[in-house]
Amino acid sequence: MKLPESFIVPPDYIRNRFTETIWETTDGSLLFTFDDGPFPESTEVILEWLETKRIHALFFVNGTGDREWMKEIVQGGHTLGNHLFNHRRALFMNGKEIEDSLLRTNQIIEDISGKGCEYFRPPYGIPFAGMGSMMKKTGMKIMMWSLLSWDFRYNTKNVCEIINRYISAGKIIVFHNNLQTVSKIIPILEYTSLQMEKRGLRCR
Repeated sequence: MKLPESFIVPPDYIRNRFTETIWETTDGSLLFTFDDGPFPESTEVILEWLETKRIHALFFVNGTGDREWMKEIVQGGHTLGNHLFNHRRALFMNGKEIEDSLLRTNQIIEDISGKGCEYFRPPYGIPFAGMGSMMKKTGMKIMMWSLLSWDFRYNTKNVCEIINRYISAGKIIVFHNNLQTVSKIIPILEYTSLQMEKRGLRCR
């Protein structure tokens, strides 16, 4: 497996273009983020693992995801972020469709968590025209990442190689909460935790 580094860690020319986007934490801590769903099968094991490690995570959920498990995420002390109502590429949606999808998901998150949604991550991490102005209109912040684990595509060994090479202070790491990753997410998280311990890194 060979991936260009820019497919894993966003290069400076992209980060400099989107200066209002959150790419890293400000205090050197790591932030675990989980995209998609939630799906019962994967969410249950992820939440159990996070509880044992006392790690707070941010779950970017789709409005079509399981709402009972959204409640479990909130009750576990974690944060819900907006990943649009479904996982359609925003490039194939018009502005009204995107805004409707964003606001519809925001309402679900607010109903479940009791507070407004603060963070947004576009599906596939692909920005779209008007994204910045839409965030200003809703008072939200765009959060991307500084380490994409590729757990949705590659096997556990390959993902652990990526983690080993690129994990460092301040990273916002993307994992996935879906049926593609359910069989490998815990070994990947365990390996990430081990690397954190070895390097003296901490989560929020």
